[in-house]
Amino acid sequence: MTGFTQINEYLKKFEKIGQPHKRLKQNFLNNVQKTTGIMLLEKEIDIQNNILYIKTDPTTKNELFYQKNRLKNFLKENPGFCNEILFK
Repeated sequence: MTGFTQINEYLKKFEKIGQPHKRLKQNFLNNVQKTTGIMLLEKEIDIQNNILYIKTDPTTKNELFYQKNRLKNFLKENPGFCNEILFK
């Protein structure tokens, strides 16, 4: 193996680190669309310290806030996803 190949193999280990959050975000976005009819973009949600932050326009935040119980049901059905939803 050359030095470049060894570095490449080493870096591949880190590719998958961000993937679980991406999959969880996509599942949440699909659920939001299915349960509320609201389409959020992946860049509008963020996961930090088991808290899901939604950053979107005020109208959409308001609509999602009214449906927060439905969204929390998704969190209950998917343990380990997030504990709370906050709007920014």
